[in-house]
Amino acid sequence: MSWFNRFFKKGIEYETVQTDIPLTTIVRWYLYDTELVEPNEIAEEVGLSLVSEEGDVKEKEDSAHRIHNILTAMPYLETISNISANVLVSLHLKELEENNPSALEEFDSEIFNMVSVYKAVALSTLIGAFSIGSELDLFHITGITSDIEVDMEKYLNGE
Repeated sequence: MSWFNRFFKKGIEYETVQTDIPLTTIVRWYLYDTELVEPNEIAEEVGLSLVSEEGDVKEKEDSAHRIHNILTAMPYLETISNISANVLVSLHLKELEENNPSALEEFDSEIFNMVSVYKAVALSTLIGAFSIGSELDLFHITGITSDIEVDMEKYLNGE
């Protein structure tokens, strides 16, 4: 219902529905949706119980459904994770240059690995946030075309 109708049509009622989802469920969805590691390998360390073989099959089916709901946004999420990774590495290198310029040369060979790690962190966070948010009906991804191509070298050079 629009704000206009709520303001001018006083007799109309609407209901807010609240669904409580345990945090453990959200954590499990995150583990399955991001596929960073087999969920049972880390379940107990993050406060979850282990999942049976049958439960694992069901969780993977549910995860496939959640991921399917955000597939159209994946190029966008990847682009944002690339931007995030490059910005974070740039900040890291800038701070290193300011505090210990001689150590900067040592990091030249590690820059690619740093970008890869930061991208994995950013992308997994975005995938988890979007897949879980969509499942919780916080938003709907519709009509998005996200064929975004960013030349990160040009972006970082301000071109």
